[in-house]
Amino acid sequence: MLKRWLLALMLAAAMATGLAGCGERADTHPASPDAAHHYEILGTVVSVDASGKTAVIDHEKIADLMDAMTMSFSVPEAEDLAKLAPGKRIKATLVVENNTMWLGSVEVTGEAAAPAQPAAGHSH
Repeated sequence: MLKRWLLALMLAAAMATGLAGCGERADTHPASPDAAHHYEILGTVVSVDASGKTAVIDHEKIADLMDAMTMSFSVPEAEDLAKLAPGKRIKATLVVENNTMWLGSVEVTGEAAAPAQPAAGHSH
């Protein structure tokens, strides 16, 4: 329970920090607070909760939104959720609208690199 609460708090803080500068980008016109913003997200799937329609993603920095971190995201579309599995590298669209965010347009780009294993036959 504490872990979920902490993830929710981190999500709220990240959204508040990231959304503060959304209308200030030079390449866009100031948008209304209710307008959806789309961001490319690259990361590795840590876990998937199919019944809760969420996935924990260890993501890289999301330009103009937040630093790299591991956090839970809503994945409302069944076809996107079905593509996710622990260890999969993904590219997706993070949609932020009305103080909520979710992943869409999920594309699996590969597998996460396995951690290096010690060479066989060597003992210390």
